[in-house]
Amino acid sequence: MSDAPKIFSGDFANPPQALSSLCLQNRWVGWRLERGKNGKWTKPPYIARNPSQHASTSDPQTWGSRRDAVSAVLSGKISGIGFCLKDSDIGAIDLDKCRNAETKQIDDWAQALVDSANGAYVEITPSGTGLRIIGLASGPEVHRKFTIANGCEGAAVEVYRKATRFITVSGLEIGHCAALPNIDNVIDQIVSQHGKATETSGNGSNDIEDLIERGAPESQRSEAFARCVWSLAGQGLKPDEIEALLKKHPTGIAAKYINRLHGEIARCYTKWQHHNQTTQTQTLQSSPRTAVLVKAGTLQPEAISWAWKNRFAFGKLALIAGDPGLGKSTVLIDIVARHSIGEVFPCGEGRAEICESVILTAEDGLRDTCIPRLLASGADLSKIYFLTGTKTEGSADGDEAMFDLAKDIAALRAAFKAKPKIRIFVIDPLTAYLGAGTKAKENAEVRRVLAPLVKLAEETGVLVLVNSHLNKGSGKALYRVLDSIAFIALGRTVHLVVRDTNNPDQVKFICDKTNIGSKPLGLTYLVQKTWITAPETEEEIETSRISWGTQHIDETADEALADPSDPTMTSNAVEFLQVILAHGAMKVADIQREAREACVLPENQELSKSTPFQSAKKILGITAHKDGLAEGWIWRLPLIPSKAASKP
Repeated sequence: MSDAPKIFSGDFANPPQALSSLCLQNRWVGWRLERGKNGKWTKPPYIARNPSQHASTSDPQTWGSRRDAVSAVLSGKISGIGFCLKDSDIGAIDLDKCRNAETKQIDDWAQALVDSANGAYVEITPSGTGLRIIGLASGPEVHRKFTIANGCEGAAVEVYRKATRFITVSGLEIGHCAALPNIDNVIDQIVSQHGKATETSGNGSNDIEDLIERGAPESQRSEAFARCVWSLAGQGLKPDEIEALLKKHPTGIAAKYINRLHGEIARCYTKWQHHNQTTQTQTLQSSPRTAVLVKAGTLQPEAISWAWKNRFAFGKLALIAGDPGLGKSTVLIDIVARHSIGEVFPCGEGRAEICESVILTAEDGLRDTCIPRLLASGADLSKIYFLTGTKTEGSADGDEAMFDLAKDIAALRAAFKAKPKIRIFVIDPLTAYLGAGTKAKENAEVRRVLAPLVKLAEETGVLVLVNSHLNKGSGKALYRVLDSIAFIALGRTVHLVVRDTNNPDQVKFICDKTNIGSKPLGLTYLVQKTWITAPETEEEIETSRISWGTQHIDETADEALADPSDPTMTSNAVEFLQVILAHGAMKVADIQREAREACVLPENQELSKSTPFQSAKKILGITAHKDGLAEGWIWRLPLIPSKAASKP
């Protein structure tokens, strides 16, 4: 396999004067040199701001600014830039294999065409062996390619006007053109002269245009059909667009497959995608990588955009973790529902911003579980989507694959871009979508999968809210989130849900980690059974909803998870109280101060709300009383009767 050919280009920072009007339009794509089905180098288009995803010459949503395209070239992500012609007033004429890249000599036939182009803009193509004439064009749509009989091998002229194609733009201008002239007459003259000759020559050219219109010999038809599909796909056409084009010529290359054209195109298109992805991976792996530096002075400071003040932020990854059966999925539904209608948060913590959400769930049925819960929570269903999977272009309806965070971030980015009102993405549970082969216990693997998701959240301003489970370990609560520290390291906030040991029906909702704001006080909730009426059938359906408590709790996740008999928490409190109260009663305020200094009570924790200290108080039989309103509460160990006092 030969090395990729050299690419010729001009100074991207100083485009030619004649192209100034093109530079201002959002019609630009990137292109990358890749090998086609026949082994020849091709230039398929890519989205400039997302060079890992193909652009479509028929879909303006995949086009962008010239600045984005140039940035992608300079960062090494694509090979060059291109301009999409569909529905524009720009025409182009390609003169292939007409220039010697070393001597810079131009063949006579090409020079004659250039001279007839009324002083139009002319540039050297990226191959260095061709020329391109660019000008204004308002005539009917045309895209034809003609072989030059008296030229060297591969010499051809190709004309574009209002075509669903893109042209590469090198910026290597020959001569100087101040403004683009109209080239309709030149295009029409080429079609008139060369078109007649081609129609009567019968030379059996395998040019793609000829194959589409005239077909190929029986022995070559299958290979030629696949080559046509690959070529059109490489030009940015989608399967339905390829099908529409081939149907215009039912006696051409499509003749053999006319009754099953859709399926054959889908089959070839899928193979092209697989080949293209493999080639792209090989190209990226072999290409030298450069560091991307951003000067701090070019970045403007921004405030955190809160979805729920101090708990969850737009553009960040957040986790909710806890044991099964505590209503984590229902809490996620509650949060989504509140944002669909702008509902207030519990305990006076503000009001939700109205936005759209996407739910990705592997544990609950959509119709019998998620929808009833959403309705019970008062959600506006028109603002909520379910992500049910992914599928390739041209695949049959229902042919979906399970969403995979390791492979489908580009598809997710496209979905967020298509629906910019989406601000929340729920993943329930996270481990179901890490991808086959990803080891959840390996920090490096978890970071490799989640880092692109974190970057996507920041780029799009979408809150990624995930449900995760606790492992079976012990110790600090934060280290019990799944099996890798990478999960909590990447999450900007982590909330734990813990059953209230004093009230088994109640669950505590406690923020255990935040890197972006003040740590909020805890909340409580009940998973409440309720019934909804199905809108169409009027059937009564049992479901559940979250009922939040009306008061905050001041308790850490470590304390909430601690067993009263856990020596790491409660026994320390017992030992501390035995020592400090050994010489008599003490004010609670003094005990609290001493406990904080001894590091057995967190700085922001009240003694009266500390589970370990309240448990230790019961174990020791400590009594509490007040010595007047001013003195406050006093704790005392129980009196132990002396031997003398115990005699009869």
